[in-house]
Amino acid sequence: MKDEIKNGIIILISVLVILGATYLITAYFKGSLKGKNEVTESSVSYDAKFENMIILSKVFNIEDSEYKVLFYSNKKIKDSLSNTIKSYDSSKKDIKLYKVNYDESINKKVLSNQDNTKATNAEELKVKGITLITIKDNKIVSYITNEDEILSALE
Repeated sequence: MKDEIKNGIIILISVLVILGATYLITAYFKGSLKGKNEVTESSVSYDAKFENMIILSKVFNIEDSEYKVLFYSNKKIKDSLSNTIKSYDSSKKDIKLYKVNYDESINKKVLSNQDNTKATNAEELKVKGITLITIKDNKIVSYITNEDEILSALE
């Protein structure tokens, strides 16, 4: 009887060791032991941090008489712009800043080889990259594509 219990414990420990080793080897190759699956500040989408996110179709349908819309890419956003956006949002300025992430499939159609500075609706609106527009009374009154100028306009 003692030998059966001893053998059962040895088999149980052996099975647990094999399962543990299999888990560690699998986790290593999947990258979770290397830190690849960790959620870090830089891997979290900036969208979760920005206020007033909108989709492209809403750009000309905002009730404010004057507002700014920033078109940007999460993949290409620089820390300086991200910090400026956060600062602008927290300052609660009179002119609201809305953001459109053109990485999202619903907003991709805004990207083009040419800017359309005279657009009157979302379907006509085209940007080549990061762009800040100001809309007043449903008309584009400012169209900025230079990142340094965008930073200045948001300060």
